[in-house]
Amino acid sequence: MATTTVFESQLAVEAHMISDLLRQVEIPSQVLGEYLQTGAGELPVGNLVRVVVGGEHAAEARAVIAEWESAQPAMPLTAAIGPTPVVGVSRYVLVFVLGALAGAAIMWAAQQDSATALDNDRGTEPLAP
Repeated sequence: MATTTVFESQLAVEAHMISDLLRQVEIPSQVLGEYLQTGAGELPVGNLVRVVVGGEHAAEARAVIAEWESAQPAMPLTAAIGPTPVVGVSRYVLVFVLGALAGAAIMWAAQQDSATALDNDRGTEPLAP
């Protein structure tokens, strides 16, 4: 029996969801390529995962998938990524700047104390101001 690819995805979960959708309407389907994702690691390598059905069910499967996709709400790109946390980023920058200033103040104070300290190269004589 020849198989036909009816759906491709980057995510195995999405492909399994489509496969289960097709099985609900009694179209036998199979997910192929889901284990190829782990070989690629974190790199996006394209649509490796696909759902296949028998050639005689291809048109019906595509119609079911198209109907399901049309029923899904459109998701804008900002919703997929999420809002930019401007306040969160500025808080990190503020903490960084305050930490740098505190570090600089501590180093300045340490340098002021070392001016009256003993010179380690010459013995116990105080340093000249």
